[in-house]
Amino acid sequence: MEKNRIDARNTLKIVEEIAIGNYKNELSYLKKLVHSITVNKNFNISSGRVWEINKNCTGYLLKYQSGKAGKLPLDTEININDYTEIKELVKNKVFIAEESNELLRSKGIKLFSAAGAGEYVKSNNNKRYFKYLLGFNADKMPKGFNETLSIIGNVVSLTLRNIRNSEKQHTINKELAAAGEIQHQIIPISNVKFSDFDVYGVCHNANSVGGDYFDYFPNINDEENRLGIVVCDAASKGLAASIEALYVSGAIRMANYFRPRISTLLYRLNNLIFNHFPYDRFVTLFYIELTNAANRLALYSNAGHCPAIHIKHDGNVDYLYPTSGVLGLAPDQQFNIESITIEQDDILIIYSDGITEAQNSNGELYGENKLIELVKQNTQLTSQEIVNCVINDVEEFSNGGKYTDDKTIVVIKRQQ
Repeated sequence: MEKNRIDARNTLKIVEEIAIGNYKNELSYLKKLVHSITVNKNFNISSGRVWEINKNCTGYLLKYQSGKAGKLPLDTEININDYTEIKELVKNKVFIAEESNELLRSKGIKLFSAAGAGEYVKSNNNKRYFKYLLGFNADKMPKGFNETLSIIGNVVSLTLRNIRNSEKQHTINKELAAAGEIQHQIIPISNVKFSDFDVYGVCHNANSVGGDYFDYFPNINDEENRLGIVVCDAASKGLAASIEALYVSGAIRMANYFRPRISTLLYRLNNLIFNHFPYDRFVTLFYIELTNAANRLALYSNAGHCPAIHIKHDGNVDYLYPTSGVLGLAPDQQFNIESITIEQDDILIIYSDGITEAQNSNGELYGENKLIELVKQNTQLTSQEIVNCVINDVEEFSNGGKYTDDKTIVVIKRQQ
């Protein structure tokens, strides 16, 4: 991963934490979000603004501003016809451009980026626009900020929908319980044996339903002997996340009947997610294929997911970092494949961020180091015993913490 590139998972975690809380209306949430981004040094953004579309859908009115740029009068209006990028925003979601408005340029806003957020509003001529426009500027936009902005826009749109629908929560909770039962049925039996591999996985949702998912895919072709294992995390929360997880599950299961290459499978899955999930469209995913080759070669692809941890029999540790971007952010992405050799007594840990980013009452993270040390102390255990040990330790650590997330872990141990 490029060192100067903004990390997608960290961005997601930051904006999701801002979304936690009770907001009296949509603007109060957006003001908090924009302020938090402009003061967070991770983003390197000098100022930010919240714009709301006017009643006639001909322009956007300034509702909030934060940062170092010169201040504009509230309700300053920008005309949609002056910005080709805004006209195409429903299609493209985000853009980065040079500012042409002389008033804004006089306030030091020369290069800016924007993301659409909220529900679609239709104009008199049937053109669709986002209700809100989130604008950010900097002297030089950070590398990868388009991807960062896309993540921010997606999470914001989801959060705004949650705010609008908060009064319906009681009814939704009943539906979530039913959805949770359906989702539970797609999770496979925890334990699977393949060659001399002992594999065990669990998925614990923070609520009735969640966006974490794992599955096993035994080969159905007699000419080969492989086992596919997938762990994924849909970026959204609650029912939306569970729907996306169900969708991913069905798509991968269907595709595996035709035994596509991993890169082809992820390429097609990426396009399906991009085309069918307009708001909560990104998914992190780790896919590995175990073989019974003499050296137990394993092929894997990491689409923006937590780095899997390979604890070798001699105590050394390797990380299986992302080999490509997250699924669903852009069409026609390419997904790279890497390989590892799993020797006897090696242990591979695949997990979601609900494990390592579990927080205690002081806001401290559980972290990768704690996970590695715990597994190293228990290498003599079976994969099931290791999983149970990790889950219990994480639950004990995070007891009393403010933030909870779905927790998924799959442990692969090659036995002697």
